[in-house]
Amino acid sequence: MESLVAETFNMALLDSGCTKTVCCEVWLKHYVQSLSFEEYKQVQTFESCNIFKFGDTKNIKSLKKVKIPVVIADVSATITTDVVEYDIPLLLSKEAMKKAKTHIDFKEDKVIIFDKKIDICFTSTGHYCIKLDNKLSDEKTFKSNIALFCTNMQNLSSQEKYKIALKLHRQFSHPHSDRLFSLL
Repeated sequence: MESLVAETFNMALLDSGCTKTVCCEVWLKHYVQSLSFEEYKQVQTFESCNIFKFGDTKNIKSLKKVKIPVVIADVSATITTDVVEYDIPLLLSKEAMKKAKTHIDFKEDKVIIFDKKIDICFTSTGHYCIKLDNKLSDEKTFKSNIALFCTNMQNLSSQEKYKIALKLHRQFSHPHSDRLFSLL
């Protein structure tokens, strides 16, 4: 399950079987760290006494409830999520999807949310998820000291190059290909 959490940083897994939106502390910490200072000021924390059960696990009590800013399909919104001590990504509940007027098109692998059609992302296990673009636009640049170790990829097979590209894609929170190209 741990890899599913890392695979879905800054994304919400569409889970119509989930009664309340929920995530783990690791997912939340990563998301909050990606927010701008102005967005971070919008984060609110509340008490929660909700209980969750995942598969055949015992009951897991919510540690807290957190309201976070998101941008989905170019619409600014907030998501209120319970936070549990269990390795799960952000599971967007049926109730939350209803509020966002969500329709999932399984035939075309698209989702209509906030009356806008967007692409669906897939996890390695085939789950549908959507990006929670928290306004990290392509124009914004990050100033930091970056050390990049690079190997000669010319002699690698296509399959080996694909594995490296997929790993980078996951490590950098599933950026669009043009953003990953500009980074490299």
